[in-house]
Amino acid sequence: MIADKPAAITAIADYLKLGKTAEECAAAAEAVDADAVKTRFNKGGAGSGVAALDDDQKDRLRKLVSIYGDVDLDRVGLNF
Repeated sequence: MIADKPAAITAIADYLKLGKTAEECAAAAEAVDADAVKTRFNKGGAGSGVAALDDDQKDRLRKLVSIYGDVDLDRVGLNF
């Protein structure tokens, strides 16, 4: 995570020459952090993507990656 969000946002705004003050950037950071529903944090875990796929989708994905033959695709989560 970013240790100092307002400073990071200010640095980006300055780089892009947006003309935003540090106070405006701090307010933007606070507004984003205050509304967790609109700015949800993806708390994915191992297997969460596979859980969202139905059997037909898994079969199609297996077929697509079958061209890689003997390559172990466990590292990218394709071990279903």
